[in-house]
Amino acid sequence: MTGTGINMNGLPLKNKPKQSKGKKKSYPDWVCFECGNKASKKHFQVSTWHRGTCGVCGKVKDVTEPRDFYYPKFKGCLNT
Repeated sequence: MTGTGINMNGLPLKNKPKQSKGKKKSYPDWVCFECGNKASKKHFQVSTWHRGTCGVCGKVKDVTEPRDFYYPKFKGCLNT
């Protein structure tokens, strides 16, 4: 198991990028507050967070989905 925590179905969370073989991702699956706030000054007031690796800065922090920051353009995404 790579992630920590339990989802709403009682199953363990997995923090693996959902990536097909041979395809490079140009957008992060998970983003920390600092990187999301830097790329987009607006964010949802209620978001679901878990401990994982930020796809922008590469640090292990509390992360959420990029949609919670209205899908901003990230500079320096590690998934590229």
